Amino acid sequence: METSLITTQVFNGDLAPTTANFVERYRFYARKTVENIILLAETAYEAELRLKPDDFSAFCSEVNMDPKGSTFRKMRQIGKLKDRFLPHLDKIPNNWTTVYELSKLKDSEFSGLIEKNIVHPEVTVDVIKKEITSPGSVEAGTTETEYVGFGVLTKARTLEEAFHMEQDLQRIAAHYKVNVKILNENILERWKYFAQQQKLAA
Repeated sequence: METSLITTQVFNGDLAPTTANFVERYRFYARKTVENIILLAETAYEAELRLKPDDFSAFCSEVNMDPKGSTFRKMRQIGKLKDRFLPHLDKIPNNWTTVYELSKLKDSEFSGLIEKNIVHPEVTVDVIKKEITSPGSVEAGTTETEYVGFGVLTKARTLEEAFHMEQDLQRIAAHYKVNVKILNENILERWKYFAQQQKLAA
């Protein structure tokens, strides 16, 4: 029978029984929990990008995850934004739902919450939503009913075409301070990933 040794990073700070030491130890493990949440999500996200469909189905079966379920949808979203979260592990709550809510924000919104110290280990989804949708976030004198919505549907058949479309649309969106919603975003991400791998291999 084979024996495997699993090691877990442990707190190596001062273990004297003082309040400050227990606070430091608690925060150390909280950071590790947040990091694990983000890296688990990145693993699931990369598995979808890099594995063949049958292999990805086998992966989901092994880890008991429904690839069409809400859990995977949240993990995919978080995993895509790993680089957003890792520099701020001290502030990110060790809660899947809250991390997912933060992953849905624009980069500017997330940065604003960080700068204002709104994001901290105990922040709740309700606080985040309230801050983002608080009065003053919409220009004075303009109500929601006065907005005009535009929908544009276009299709890209190659990575190059998709890249140029996305860049052009993002420039327009940035000019008007609005969002661009990309359909089949997973396919676009997969195209980008394999294009990057081909570039590195060249």
